Amino acid sequence: MNRGFTLLEILIANLLLVAGTLAIVWALSTGIFATSDVENTDLALNLAGEKMEDVFRDLKNTDLTTLVLATYEAGKSETITDFNLDFDVMVDLTDQNPPNQDLLQIEVTVEWDTKGGTASVVLTTLVADV
Repeated sequence: MNRGFTLLEILIANLLLVAGTLAIVWALSTGIFATSDVENTDLALNLAGEKMEDVFRDLKNTDLTTLVLATYEAGKSETITDFNLDFDVMVDLTDQNPPNQDLLQIEVTVEWDTKGGTASVVLTTLVADV
C-alpha cells in the first residue's frame, strides 16, 4: 500500500509555514522599530540632561531676584541634529514666588519627529535662591 501526501495536506502545510514565517518577520520588525524608539528617547533624555546642566551652570552665581528671565526666551528652541534626527530643545524658566523665598522652575523640553507624529521628553526642576 503506497501512502503519500495529498495535495490538500501539502497546501495546508505550506499555509501554516507561510503564516508562521510572516508572524516571525512581523515580530522582528516590530522589535527593531521599538529598539529605535527607545534609542531616540534615550538620546533625547541625554540632550535634555545636558541642557539642564547648561542652565544650572548659567544660574550658579546668579541671584534669582535679579535674574532677567528673558535670558531664556519662552518658546525659543535650539535644533540639535544627531543620528539624522532633528531634536528641538526648548528651555522655559518660570518664576515661582512663595512668601519669603525665590524659586525658579526650569523646564527643558526635547521634541523630535517619529513615524507616528511627534514625541517629546520634558525635564522639570525647581531651583531656590538661598
